[in-house]
Amino acid sequence: MRVVWKHREFRITVHVHGSNVDDLRNQSQRYTNRTSMRADALQTGDLSLTLRNPTVSDSGTYTCILQTGGREESQAEVQLKVKASSVSVHRLFCHLVVFCPYCISTALLLSIYYKKKTPKGPAVFMEMSQHDEGNQRLNEYYEDMTSDVTTEQVFCAAESVSC
Repeated sequence: MRVVWKHREFRITVHVHGSNVDDLRNQSQRYTNRTSMRADALQTGDLSLTLRNPTVSDSGTYTCILQTGGREESQAEVQLKVKASSVSVHRLFCHLVVFCPYCISTALLLSIYYKKKTPKGPAVFMEMSQHDEGNQRLNEYYEDMTSDVTTEQVFCAAESVSC
């Protein structure tokens, strides 16, 4: 005695079980490592088939055929409907909420970094040599400027105080 599960629409063998052992030589590749039946199925009469990781494409009519000596004893049909999971959409949304701000902030920082203008020509260095004569003139020049700025700052400060 043996049990044969077939997918009616695809006309393929899903699972074969006989003499307390699975016979998966003619099993369709699409069901490899995804189906199982109880070892004592024929003794207990529990001919149920377990299908792991079902997908929407697994939906359809499955036929369970009980055979004795190569002759069909009985047959039953089961309708399987697999709905698309909304969990994956929810999970994708959560990943985007967590990951997108990181990507956006990184992209903004990189764009700011690369837009920063750097001088294209050689750097300019200024070197001042100290001469007594030139140094004296510079001191006089800056002394006048300093006094002007100081006077102006005092005037502004006095002006703001009166306001």
